[in-house]
Amino acid sequence: MNTNFLRSWFARTAAGMAACCGLLAGRALGNDACGNAVLRPVPVTVFGSTTGATVDVELPGCGDAISSPGVWYRVIGTGTTMTAATCDPLTNYDTIVSVYCGSCTTLSCVGSNDNFCGQQSSVSWCSVAGANYYILVHGANGESGNFFLHLDESGPPCTPSQSCASYGACCIAGACSIRTPASCLSLGGAYGGDYSNCDAGGPTEFDYSATPNAPIGDLASVDSTILVLDSFTVGDVNVIVNIPDHTYIGDLVLLLQHEASQFSIWWRYCSFQDGLDIELDDEGAFPVCSSPTIGNMKTAGFFSRLLAEFDGGNSAGGWTLTVSDAASGDTGTLVSWGLRLRPPGAQACDTYAVGDLNCDGAVNILDINPFTLALADPAGYAATFPSCDINLADINGDHSIDILDINPFVALLSGG
Repeated sequence: MNTNFLRSWFARTAAGMAACCGLLAGRALGNDACGNAVLRPVPVTVFGSTTGATVDVELPGCGDAISSPGVWYRVIGTGTTMTAATCDPLTNYDTIVSVYCGSCTTLSCVGSNDNFCGQQSSVSWCSVAGANYYILVHGANGESGNFFLHLDESGPPCTPSQSCASYGACCIAGACSIRTPASCLSLGGAYGGDYSNCDAGGPTEFDYSATPNAPIGDLASVDSTILVLDSFTVGDVNVIVNIPDHTYIGDLVLLLQHEASQFSIWWRYCSFQDGLDIELDDEGAFPVCSSPTIGNMKTAGFFSRLLAEFDGGNSAGGWTLTVSDAASGDTGTLVSWGLRLRPPGAQACDTYAVGDLNCDGAVNILDINPFTLALADPAGYAATFPSCDINLADINGDHSIDILDINPFVALLSGG
């Protein structure tokens, strides 16, 4: 979409703003929570509204009080100075912009601003290339409204004053701790993937979806493309497909293309059954044909290939699903489809987890004294438990072992 045209249309007509805001009002906001932050390329200008959003009262402090509804965006660090600003004549309330890095469960404040340009806000920071930055647009004194958010980057590479590098579960000799990839590998550990945790041991899943609602004509094909902006090595691919109304699904051929590779993932499988609502997964069950055919299942059909064909490639770019009807007499609709991508990662650590400070394979009251020792005397802990990793005491995952880990440790012991 032409952003300049959009902004000039709003500026020229009060009806334009009213129409847009009318569409936004009265519906749930998809980016109301950090976990649903909208990923945006840089530079870009986006229109948004906090009307109908909730207040993120649980966030760590970031200079300005969070007392108003807010919505979330996400950008990827470029290694240069980045800026997030609501300075715009069409921003119609007193905004605050707060920027965080890390993950949604372990956010670290990068910067916040209230009144940079009148009642609007601007935050600039030196970014770490490849790091995730979460931008919360909220308001002062309980206010909410509409805004234009300008996201930009400029200048030569800079040296960040704050480390916002990726981190995740690291397995070292069976002990799991939260580390950066470089730190984990330097210690001979197995890195579990960005923002993985020691409970699961495996990497985060990244979900992407499209709702084309595209008709599948008789003896015809339809394409739908999902543009993935996140960039990481692909370790596993699942594909979710919803074609609820196609009669005789044995007519269907599904092809998935990414980069230079295109493979069949469903080739005229089943027969006279109607409707398809499936998640294709190399680790899934063998398909059972029914009306509708549903569930988590392997790719199917004589010419179909495993989704592992895409493993090892880069996630970024277009992923295109082509749905073809290969016989006459039946039609349907590609209502929606999606991708579930995971970076490669280590398996869960065999023995130890965060909080298991005596490394006996369980987190219980026997870990209290070792935990206390780790906080008070790190050298003493290392001497007393030479086979354990002191980072098992970093319960809150902020890369520091200190008093802020005490309450999470108590909650861990109590099952909270």
